Amino acid sequence: MPTALDNFIAAVSPAWASRREEARAATLEAQVRNQVDGLRLQTVKRISNTGYGNSGANSMKQSMARYNYRGGSTEDDIGVYSSILAQRSRDQYMGNPIARGALNTHVTHVVGGGLQLKSKPDAKYLGWTEEYTQLWTAQVEREWQLWSETVECSLERQFFFDELQQTAFLSALMSGDCFALLPIVPRTNVEYDLRVHLIEADRVLNPYVFPLTGYLMQVRLLDDGGWISGGIEFGPDGGVRAYHVAKWHPLTRQFVRDIAQWQKIETEKIAPRGQRTGRRNILHLLSVERPEQRRGVPLLAPVIEDLLQMRRYTEAELMAAVVTAMFTVFIKSDTPQSPLGEGIPEAIAAPPTGLEALGADNAYRLGNGTILGLAPDEDIVMADPKRPSSGFQPFIQAICEQIGPALGLPYEVLLQHFSSSYSASRAALLIAWKSWQTRRQWMARRFNQPVFEEFLAEAVAKGRIDAPGFFTDARRHQAYCRANWHGPALGTIEPVKEAQGALMRINGGLSDEEREAAEINGSDPRENLTIHGQMLDLRAKLGITAVLPEKLMPTTETQQETAK
Repeated sequence: MPTALDNFIAAVSPAWASRREEARAATLEAQVRNQVDGLRLQTVKRISNTGYGNSGANSMKQSMARYNYRGGSTEDDIGVYSSILAQRSRDQYMGNPIARGALNTHVTHVVGGGLQLKSKPDAKYLGWTEEYTQLWTAQVEREWQLWSETVECSLERQFFFDELQQTAFLSALMSGDCFALLPIVPRTNVEYDLRVHLIEADRVLNPYVFPLTGYLMQVRLLDDGGWISGGIEFGPDGGVRAYHVAKWHPLTRQFVRDIAQWQKIETEKIAPRGQRTGRRNILHLLSVERPEQRRGVPLLAPVIEDLLQMRRYTEAELMAAVVTAMFTVFIKSDTPQSPLGEGIPEAIAAPPTGLEALGADNAYRLGNGTILGLAPDEDIVMADPKRPSSGFQPFIQAICEQIGPALGLPYEVLLQHFSSSYSASRAALLIAWKSWQTRRQWMARRFNQPVFEEFLAEAVAKGRIDAPGFFTDARRHQAYCRANWHGPALGTIEPVKEAQGALMRINGGLSDEEREAAEINGSDPRENLTIHGQMLDLRAKLGITAVLPEKLMPTTETQQETAK
């Protein structure tokens, strides 16, 4: 129970009161843990360790005695620190080449220029013929292009849908999660009213009266048995009931000023779906690592400390190398009354900085070809940094070899440096490709497919797409909305071998033309065949003989001659 002193302190300084409460809770927790540890140690002395008690769960070994292993719930381990992790991750992205390269590599290979829609309705269930299916899918894809290939698809009228995909995916990697609002905003001379508005993860937070007295992401219990965690409101059954979105970004000056005035954070409560229409109002892009996790974790979270230390080490090595490369002459004079440097024109003299700018007499500065004068009793001692260090590159490589797997990127792909054999480079790319494929599927399910379903619902409602039973039959609705999302291909190191492998998989029934074309160069086999037929007709009209593929392939005799 809070005392009168606690109430007084809370009224005068809420931050101080919060720290007192946290300290009191920590002390009580320590006392309970000490009692539990005492009982546990007594039990261990009486009972011999078995199983994991001899290894990972052992507390008696010297190597494990000081192992601080205690953790907490997802709220304690993740939710409370999500804001700090997001800000530090964004700082690393903006100032660390390795971090920026890692995230950009994921974006380039997962989303690339944007995942492309390939409508795949369940024609068998719908009872369609092959011809009608092709006509229907072509119409859907044309309407999708009409909406997605203009900036009108974004609420700000600034971004195409491909760019929205790139931003949403990068923001989810960088901040842990990202949110997308799907408002209906009619506009003049625009066929569709659906808009996409991305908001950063920081804007979804708990509506507190005094934000400085508690974490903006901690759990807040409600009177009806629900709770708010990380700005997401849950009902008594644990289902998401609403999202609390701040009117402005919490790191803006306006937000800080309102906190100083002890004003309540203005948030808007947004339901996941409309109560009357059932359409989606907001999308939450996150990937979880633990059950009951409510907010995402930035991709860089487990390696932030390593990236920071590597960044400091690199800056120190770079500065040492720069200082070593400078040539500065120091002149010691017994006649300080004679000014030094009068022969240096002001046009080439470096402007004063640091202490010099403040008028300090003892301000010295290294520079390229700089001449500095010393007082009669002063001398100069030059340190020999021996830079560049011979151990710099091996150390950075060793750290990157640890950082890469944590980010789902082998060392060669992380640094984009393929100096090993073909087999090693190919294996590194295949490992990274599996990670990119997984993330691409996640992106399609979390963002592209829900947006497409909302778009298709509007197209059907406006009569631009014929889909009987779309709003009344859930199974038919699902059959209409089925789609594949193709992204950038992995690329080939040896195109001939890749093409031969694709043909063998197709002929052996292990794959099909559509999948192989998407994997090799992201194309559509139907378009390829159409264009190929047109080119053959054009060659015949012009009298040009087409070169058959067999003539391009090396024969057995040619391969043997090449080997010799």
